[in-house]
Amino acid sequence: MSKAKEDVTFFLKQEQYLKISLNIFRHRYEKIFTKHIINSKFKDVKRNDVLVVQYPTYLGAYFENNLNQILQSRGVKIIGLIHDLDTLRYPLADATQQSIKFRNEIDRLNKYNIVIASNDVMKDFLIANGLTAEVITLGIFDYRHNIDLKSYPKKSNVLNFAGNLNKSQFLYSFSENIETKLKLFGNYDHTRKLPVHADYQGVFKPEELIKELNQGYGLVWDGLSAHRIEGPFGDYLRYNNPHKTSLYLSSGLPVVIWKEAALADFIKENHVGILIASLDDVDKELGKVSDAEYQIMAKNSYNIALKLKKGFYIKSAVKDAVHLLEN
Repeated sequence: MSKAKEDVTFFLKQEQYLKISLNIFRHRYEKIFTKHIINSKFKDVKRNDVLVVQYPTYLGAYFENNLNQILQSRGVKIIGLIHDLDTLRYPLADATQQSIKFRNEIDRLNKYNIVIASNDVMKDFLIANGLTAEVITLGIFDYRHNIDLKSYPKKSNVLNFAGNLNKSQFLYSFSENIETKLKLFGNYDHTRKLPVHADYQGVFKPEELIKELNQGYGLVWDGLSAHRIEGPFGDYLRYNNPHKTSLYLSSGLPVVIWKEAALADFIKENHVGILIASLDDVDKELGKVSDAEYQIMAKNSYNIALKLKKGFYIKSAVKDAVHLLEN
């Protein structure tokens, strides 16, 4: 289970929700036991109970559709919490096949009583493309850790980037003329050449990584190019809530994010970072930030961190969803 899903589970258990774990099917033939598994695992879930499903389950459409049908027939209310929309993250090259695949995903989401979309952009996009289930928004994913943030980060022209460095193709197209330093955290194929201004830090566990994010900004970018957003992973930023954004903010670190990302509005409204069109502009944009301005962003990021560490956003969204179910 990803850290994002683990954190949701942790915070909802604080709200008296009970965890129900399911194993991913290892073989196709296991799907014939779908209804038996549902009736066995969910035998204690009764009428008027609320079930939060972390979507996608990676158990397949057949399982999810049967889960909704069987439990809703018992009077159970089911909330679908979207972590990712894989039809947008991994689009098919054939436009017709992609349209069918996305239509099927919308149909799966329509089986839920209420859907929690990651943000307003995703919500509007889903509604425009046929989502008829009740839908509300999360805002941003929470990020649980036990590190006490004793001070604000240091202002410096440093971009911290945490993630799979092999997947993050844009890193290898950074202009050598950029003076802003890159601090990189994550798995890295050492046969590949990093930009001259990059400093590889290694792989850290989440709690250890928080301690390392103590200066500059967290970078939220993806795709094939540093010059502009290119490729499916880059374009996916238009819709999703990258978990690394929550990592940075939970560390008290302001972020640098693509100006057309779905989370750009959250960053702007809470004054916790900088919006840019291209990483070619990073020197110029960071150079505009005064010491006083950085301190304001750092203070605001610290206040957001307090919420993220306590599960404020998931608890609030689920409470809102339950309120809608009861009215």
